[in-house]
Amino acid sequence: MSMEIVSRPMTDAELSALASLSRAGPTPVKTAFESWVVATASLSLAMALLVMGAGWVARRLFGAGAWIEDYASFAILACAVAIALGCAVYAWRHGRRLSRTRGVSRERYRADMRAGTVNEEHYEFSECKSLAEPEHGGGLVYLLKIDAGRCLAVYDYDSLRIAMDDGDPSSSQMTPSRRATLRRAPVSAHVFSFEFDGEPFDKSPQGELPAQVECWPEHGEVWEVPWNEIERRLDGA
Repeated sequence: MSMEIVSRPMTDAELSALASLSRAGPTPVKTAFESWVVATASLSLAMALLVMGAGWVARRLFGAGAWIEDYASFAILACAVAIALGCAVYAWRHGRRLSRTRGVSRERYRADMRAGTVNEEHYEFSECKSLAEPEHGGGLVYLLKIDAGRCLAVYDYDSLRIAMDDGDPSSSQMTPSRRATLRRAPVSAHVFSFEFDGEPFDKSPQGELPAQVECWPEHGEVWEVPWNEIERRLDGA
């Protein structure tokens, strides 16, 4: 057995976790408004500094008179209005996309709550590749071979946190092992818990996570890529 999935009833704690996720996060309107304020303020400030700098250069190098200050004030105001309108359009579109995305995610959580079941996935691995995540200070990501055509991606978030604090990622409590149990919601694929068991693998990094690999799997995702292809990509990174 390399992988076995067993369905069981959802616990109250798991149901509560999904209920919290279905309500989590600020509203799309609030997020869009905050994006508009931040983008408008930052771009307007940059534009004001640019215009004032151009006015200073015009006075110093070309002897432009005081009229340049009045022109600069008008230019700053006009640019600020244009920036505010442009950012408003962007924020509105971003808010619409965010609303659709969150709507889909929340409906998936609610579908899991209605179903009331959890998938317990039991794995037995034959190999493990431990990779350092360079963008987060060298935190660890594990690729665990299920069979010749599939592997499980596991992100050691504790090691990522330690690495970001300039610590030793290998001091994290997670140790990849021959067996593991993953509990996830069947519709949303939300991972409730993940536990290793059995003979441990060596967690020393065997290389870095290659940035050029497309469609890198999420935590707890079964990656349907031939193991020899993964080795080829890593060797060529």
